[in-house]
Amino acid sequence: MMNVKEKYLELLKKSLLNEIYVENELRIFCLAEKKLLKKWSLIFGGIDFEKLHHIGKYFPEDLDTFKKNRFEGGLLTPGSRHLVYADTMIGRKRLLNIEHCLSVILEEKILGDVIECGVWKGGATIFMKAYLDTYESTDRVVWLADSFEGVPESTLAQDKYSDLSRKAYPGLAIPKDDVVKNFEKYDVSLDHVQFLEGWFKDTLPDAPIDKLALLRLDGDLYESTMDALQSLYHKLSPGGFIIIDDYKALPQCEEAVQEFRLQNTITEPIQKIDSEAVFWRKKF
Repeated sequence: MMNVKEKYLELLKKSLLNEIYVENELRIFCLAEKKLLKKWSLIFGGIDFEKLHHIGKYFPEDLDTFKKNRFEGGLLTPGSRHLVYADTMIGRKRLLNIEHCLSVILEEKILGDVIECGVWKGGATIFMKAYLDTYESTDRVVWLADSFEGVPESTLAQDKYSDLSRKAYPGLAIPKDDVVKNFEKYDVSLDHVQFLEGWFKDTLPDAPIDKLALLRLDGDLYESTMDALQSLYHKLSPGGFIIIDDYKALPQCEEAVQEFRLQNTITEPIQKIDSEAVFWRKKF
């Protein structure tokens, strides 16, 4: 049986992932894709409210896909370019991975702060801060590194086929004020929360971070991933964890990680989190 702290963190995970109201995301998707128009709607117009109210009954396969994606993590809703309407896209498996890493860090007293590079709406960092607060770890800073303007335009050859910029994906550009409001929405304290606003190449090399216990990278591009690795990996404490969100989702991200590991003779085994994300633990 879960204790009160575990119940709180479980409810927070469900809320950040929007697992509780995932049917509403399916409703938005079906409305956007015009799947809920009444028969002969071109003549008479109108929404089929029977289907709208009982969405799972009429679109069970889509609902199952939504739930699977919410567990596994994923950028888009099935069959469209609609972003998920949760406060994080990383999925339950990746949230559980963060929880596992933080648990080990606190139990073994691994030194350092925690950081996510590429935060979107801030869901993962909200969970990090809530976890640390729940277990009364008050001496660590939670760092949020992001442009808050979306993913930069591709400038390197490795990224030339991956346009994830604001023009292509405006939904990835979440202003800093919106992230702050999300912390407040979940009633998670902003004490010991620091923002590094700007492109990684500009903010991370001189970031005022001494040590890190957890380094989570979600930069999508080769350039962003390499910038974060070069600036921050040497600050990761022995026994600390590094998480690569896009490792199997975007080939250029995997290329950057493999190149960095080879250049720095990193031999710790890469462990799978789900179909896209991986992590490893820095050796003592």
